[in-house]
Amino acid sequence: YSKRLMCPVTGLSYREPAPHNFSFNSPQGYCPKCKGLGIVNQIDIDKVIPNSKLSIYEGGIAPLGKYKNSMIFWQIEALLEKNEVTIKTPIKDLPAELLDEVLYGSDERIKIKNSLIGTSSDYFVTFDGVVKYIQMLKDSDASATAQKWAGQFISTSKCPECNGQRLNKEALHFRFNNKNISELADMDINNLF
Repeated sequence: YSKRLMCPVTGLSYREPAPHNFSFNSPQGYCPKCKGLGIVNQIDIDKVIPNSKLSIYEGGIAPLGKYKNSMIFWQIEALLEKNEVTIKTPIKDLPAELLDEVLYGSDERIKIKNSLIGTSSDYFVTFDGVVKYIQMLKDSDASATAQKWAGQFISTSKCPECNGQRLNKEALHFRFNNKNISELADMDINNLF
């Protein structure tokens, strides 16, 4: 049990301060989004879809390449057909919400025809999206080659949650001379003194 205090100005409730609350190496102190790194990896959509005039069939989604007989293409094809477009439709002509589902996944179950997968009945599956597929390869125990391949579609940017300061909001709300600990740590030593 740790005692909680409340700031009379902001109304924020916070734990009684301890060193680990101000450490970006500690779960009690680090930013929950970037885990104390100050940076996040994000999919670069311009690298994933470098030419929206191409269709998905023609290789418009760069990480997938041209159409192959594989589950991810069958899923995308079924998702598009359900929305009355085809895998040969140029990406620029796909409705924005549908392209969003291709990239980030869909909650609705998609029917994969039994003729495609060689089973006696149709197969129903949810689709996680191309972005999750890339991230899974990047973060998994996949080979170095697969991770490098996935890495080309990812860009690193400053964490939007902590603005690169590496600590959680609670730690950053503590101020000394109107500066938080991250701002103090960035100061020239003479100015800090």
